[in-house]
Amino acid sequence: MRIIFNLLLIQTILSFSLQAQTITGNVKSNKGIAIAGATVSLLKAADSSIVKLQVSKEDGAFTFAIPDSVHYLITASSVGYSTAYFKLSQSGFPVVLLLQEAPAQMASVVVTAKKPLVQVKGDRTILNVEGTINATGNNVLELLRKSPSVTVNSEDRIGMNGKNSVQIFIDGKPTPLAGADLAAYLKSIQSSEVEAIELVTHPSAKYEAAGNAGIINIRLKKNKSLGTNGSLAAGYNQGVYGKYNSGLSFNHLTAKVNLFGGVTYNDATTQKKINMHRQQTDSAFYQTGTMKEASKTFNFKAGTDYFINTQNTVGLLVNGNFGNSVLANNSFTSISAVHANPSRLLKADNRFRSDRDHLDLNLNYLYAGKEGRTFSFNADYGYYNMTGVQFQPNAYYNGTGQTLLNTITYEMVTPTTIDIYSAKADYEQGFAKGKLGVGVKSSFVATDNDFQHYTFGQSGKS
Repeated sequence: MRIIFNLLLIQTILSFSLQAQTITGNVKSNKGIAIAGATVSLLKAADSSIVKLQVSKEDGAFTFAIPDSVHYLITASSVGYSTAYFKLSQSGFPVVLLLQEAPAQMASVVVTAKKPLVQVKGDRTILNVEGTINATGNNVLELLRKSPSVTVNSEDRIGMNGKNSVQIFIDGKPTPLAGADLAAYLKSIQSSEVEAIELVTHPSAKYEAAGNAGIINIRLKKNKSLGTNGSLAAGYNQGVYGKYNSGLSFNHLTAKVNLFGGVTYNDATTQKKINMHRQQTDSAFYQTGTMKEASKTFNFKAGTDYFINTQNTVGLLVNGNFGNSVLANNSFTSISAVHANPSRLLKADNRFRSDRDHLDLNLNYLYAGKEGRTFSFNADYGYYNMTGVQFQPNAYYNGTGQTLLNTITYEMVTPTTIDIYSAKADYEQGFAKGKLGVGVKSSFVATDNDFQHYTFGQSGKS
């Protein structure tokens, strides 16, 4: 009986632990009707900062994975309803958020146009960044962490709807970067430069057929106000280390010409703690350490649009990104047989430096006719130059850490250059209740990779 009781107690504790990490709920109206497409936000209770956004399903359901033990607040909003709030410290699960219908007021009529934070359309979900709290103090990678259905793991790899083969587009154009290079590029783009993020789950035929998770298109701002104007922005965040950014943008728009441009600078230092236990067959590894990364990036953009008439526009755009980062990973690993004392200790103080240069040139033409007929042409050149230098010294000691057994040092140098030439034309018009489109694209990609690997070894004391 005692054994059965203990097993039931353990099962109960495990069940509670798992439930505490995932919160489920429903959004309903005050009449008990499920509300689909409502924006559901997971906020930190301390400062109401957004942790993750979701959109309620057809039955009003939503799910959040709680990352840690911090106190949270959940809010839900939808057009025509008042916002509802729920503190996770309150009892009762699953969470039920009841939205009250907003009262109609006809004493005076004021027409305002404000985009919702999250918009759901037939083929995509749009996160409107401009004009919200998300537009300050974050980079694009952090915005993606908050976006509905998007995941960013500990290695900064991006997934959508549980799949990892997602394509990243900037202003409708694909980027050839992947992995750490893509993450570094997205970190260099400040959220203040972003108008919206489109999560395209069902791409149309005008997008290239690659990947199985869909497309994330990041739309950057372009000022639409007539006249000459500009803005200056700066931000500072404080964690273990400080992070700051600054930016300057300008725009000159007339009936015939639009001139625009801007520069941004970002300087950030971040730190991560490592505490990892691994077991492989009969060996156990327990690793602790600290990762510190310092990065600096400089972005610029300049362009012009010429409006031939109300239907025809030609434009030229150039933008670039230059940056470098230094990653220091100091770790200490004990190596032993399973359930035994350490037989060896590994001390590794790794250094990785990365330099990245990126330049894009674009010549474009757009015809926007009547009845939804459009024709666009884009000619692009992209240049990417990346160099990584990794220095990895490993020192092995005996189980007590007093005697150096041997050292082995690796050094890797990985320069990469990519040149991309492309031309693309698309035509689209209304057809029945949908759209009919046709397009053609030609591209040429030249990639030059080099991998230099060096190994140095030295015996220690016997």
